[in-house]
Amino acid sequence: MSRPTATPARLDGVLVYLRPVRPDDARGNYSRWMNDPQVNQYLEFRFESSSEADLRNYVAKFQNDRNNVFLAIIARDTDMHIGNVKLGPIDWNHESADMGFVIGEKAYWGRGIVTEVIQLVARYAFDALHLHKVTASCYSTNGGAIRALEKAGFAHEGSRKEQHKSRGEYVDQVLFGLVGPRAWIVGSTVELRAFGPELITGEYLRWLNDRSHMRYSRQRLVDHTRETSLAYLRSFEGSANKFWAIYRQVDRLHIGTMTAYVDRAAGSADIGILVGHPEARGKGFGREAWGLAMDYLFRVEGVEKVTGGTSALNAAMVRVFHDWQMRLEEVEKDAEMIDGRPADVLRFGMLQREWEKAHPAAIARVSETRR
Repeated sequence: MSRPTATPARLDGVLVYLRPVRPDDARGNYSRWMNDPQVNQYLEFRFESSSEADLRNYVAKFQNDRNNVFLAIIARDTDMHIGNVKLGPIDWNHESADMGFVIGEKAYWGRGIVTEVIQLVARYAFDALHLHKVTASCYSTNGGAIRALEKAGFAHEGSRKEQHKSRGEYVDQVLFGLVGPRAWIVGSTVELRAFGPELITGEYLRWLNDRSHMRYSRQRLVDHTRETSLAYLRSFEGSANKFWAIYRQVDRLHIGTMTAYVDRAAGSADIGILVGHPEARGKGFGREAWGLAMDYLFRVEGVEKVTGGTSALNAAMVRVFHDWQMRLEEVEKDAEMIDGRPADVLRFGMLQREWEKAHPAAIARVSETRR
């Protein structure tokens, strides 16, 4: 199969956007960074000549390169070129690549930009390039890089003792890795994939902290940060529970999340959903995602019953339950305060045999082919 074009035209984040590095970038900030000992202290590039001509030649090597992604980091608040990130060389046989990055403008250090950049590039690697794993490494004395990689969800995979020499001393090389989703559930307008740490972006946190949008969820009572969200994601590790990201199929836009808490002993699963992206609300994506999750849990996981609940005031969610023919099983009177008034909580359920009678043919397709 032919390889996809590696470099995207643009990747958009909250704090920055990424676009291909151009040879004329060497005329500006780039050359200054590479010759600043404070900026380049952790870069192997410090051992090489970094004149403007050298950098232009270096950048030119990656133009139209299908094995490397070389992107400029542009600050949204000033439109300034503040750093670079590179993914590659890509090993297409093993579907993996190594990532490196630098923030050259010191005024932008300590703002969480590197974490966002890592997440943007990792998402692109998994979703567009269909890679299986992204790796990274840094000096053990580079605390900023270590924190950024950990916040982005990369796992510490080991160290190479005294691999580098820095400021006259030998220091370890710290190794990190992030594995992408192995399978996903496909419908007609949405896909469900395993939620990964690269999705804990500023935009995602804004969904969770939007009190108005979350007014029917108990998550409205919690202040969500990158750290709490990462801890929540890690709570699913080693369990039968599911945490899915919802993607709009036409453009692979991440639009929401779903969870399924699976009780193997009882043969049941309780599911919840959030459609967070403003472009996706009220357009039926959540309805289809709910049906895909039910179909997967009944037919693939083999659960005997699926349940879900919501506030009686949440008319859109109640319609989803009715559309999928779930039965109202319980009403918890005045169980919550919503917008200053008491509201009932409704609990719905459906058995596997009821689902298969209503839907004799599977509506969800499980894909494990990455390329």
